[in-house]
Amino acid sequence: MYISDWLQNNRFYHIEKQKLNDNPDQRIAEDLGLIAKKILSLFTGLLKNCVNLVSYSIIIWSLSDTWLFNIHGNAYTIPGAMLWAAILYAFIGSFIMEKIGHPMVSLDYKQQQYEANFRSLLIGLRRNAEQVAFYQGQGAEKNRLQHAFMTVQSNWRSIMTYTKRISFTESVYLEIGTYLPYLLMLPQYFAKKLTLGTVMQLTQSFLRVRASLSWFIFNYQDLALLRAALRRLGEFQASLQQQNSEQMQTHHHEDTQIMTHALKLYRPNGQLLVNVPNIHLTTGHRLLIQGPSGVGKSTLLRALAGIWPYGSGQMYLPNSQDMLFLPQKSYLPYGTLKSILSYPHIELPLDTATYAQALTKANLSQLIEQLEHADDWENILSLGEQQRLAFAKVLLQKPRYAFLDEATSALDPHNESHLYQLLMDELPQTTVISVAHHENLKQFHSQTLQLHAP
Repeated sequence: MYISDWLQNNRFYHIEKQKLNDNPDQRIAEDLGLIAKKILSLFTGLLKNCVNLVSYSIIIWSLSDTWLFNIHGNAYTIPGAMLWAAILYAFIGSFIMEKIGHPMVSLDYKQQQYEANFRSLLIGLRRNAEQVAFYQGQGAEKNRLQHAFMTVQSNWRSIMTYTKRISFTESVYLEIGTYLPYLLMLPQYFAKKLTLGTVMQLTQSFLRVRASLSWFIFNYQDLALLRAALRRLGEFQASLQQQNSEQMQTHHHEDTQIMTHALKLYRPNGQLLVNVPNIHLTTGHRLLIQGPSGVGKSTLLRALAGIWPYGSGQMYLPNSQDMLFLPQKSYLPYGTLKSILSYPHIELPLDTATYAQALTKANLSQLIEQLEHADDWENILSLGEQQRLAFAKVLLQKPRYAFLDEATSALDPHNESHLYQLLMDELPQTTVISVAHHENLKQFHSQTLQLHAP
């Protein structure tokens, strides 16, 4: 359920963009597993304690005398006094334990966060090993990792401190509880209202009832960890349900046209990014978006692709989901080259020869023999090869709309012109919207849109 909600309507993208949650992957992968494990363990223990509580409460009630009190001349009776004493003692112990140990919930919450951040840095170093090596950044990475680990270590020391306090409180609670029934029954015993055998029976039953009622105390550390995990999961659930406060009106229609009117794009913090001139594109049109760096060219592409909600004005987009987005650095999931060329589809209904032909047209014929080979291609192929592979994907999937965001930035002019000419020749009905700085690409587009800072 959480994975489906996370992936629905690009929520994973918006959560990451707005920094609504840290490490949502950890919350799904670890917190859910921890909650399931702890709930099962705690529930079985609670069920066993409930059975013992009912059984031994009956014994105490039947053996315990009625206590008589005289306060200001008024007589009061407490039937089954030993049972009420056990309940009151467990309640007081639970209250004290919560007062002493309640910071554990916050500490466990932070520990899960700090450990996830530390693992994220380790994974980032592994994925970017080549770049770090080029920069000779081992010292900087060591400092970052040591700082992250120090937060884990410091928080863990605080957890150890409160763990000791909880253990000490639990020990004191147990020791006092061991002698408490004898102290309560001494007056009755010396008054010869209780036999030694009855005292022993009451004591054992009292200790069993007290143990059953002490489920909260004996499981406090597990409960604190569970409460921390539930808190993190609750925050994640709230972020999944949060609606974007968008003012931009997006109209979907059955036509193939893409149009905008009085469109303004904003940053997530509400700051105006760019005023967009009106756009009107029909089938097969090719639009080149240009402007200074940071003006919002890529953001406009995201808005036209339907994943950027921060803006005002109106957009008219086709209902077709047949869109393909080519960023500057493509996403290459682990797998075969065939699966990468088919992504986001599981598999295209094409034979190997068709895949090979697309690679040849994209000047990647050296990869044909490895089409069925599964590997981490993101760390094997150069950025230029990855960009040519993305164009081969476009040729194979033949989308109705292609969004190219600096998709040829790592290519030489010859390869760049060759790939754009391929799009014109092979996919004349595909609407292409490009973001690029190179002036030579204007010849492959029918319109040019120049963006300016507000």
